[in-house]
Amino acid sequence: MLKSILVGLLLTTTTVGIHAVGTTWWIRRLQRKRSSPQHSSGHRAGLKILCWTATFLLLLHIVEVTVWAIA
Repeated sequence: MLKSILVGLLLTTTTVGIHAVGTTWWIRRLQRKRSSPQHSSGHRAGLKILCWTATFLLLLHIVEVTVWAIA
C-alpha cells in the first residue's frame, strides 16, 4: 500500500510539474508576442489567443494523461 501511495505522489508531482512548466512557458510566449510591434488587438485577436490557449492546455493534459497511462 505504501508503494501505491508513493507512486501516486510521484505521478501527481510530475503532473503538476508538467502543467506548471508548460503554462509558464505559454504565458511568457504570450507576453513576448503582446510586446511585439505586430501585435493586434480586438475581439478577433482575443478569440485567437483564447483558442490557442485552450488547445495548448489540452495538449498539456494529453501529455499528463500519457504519463499516468505509462505508469
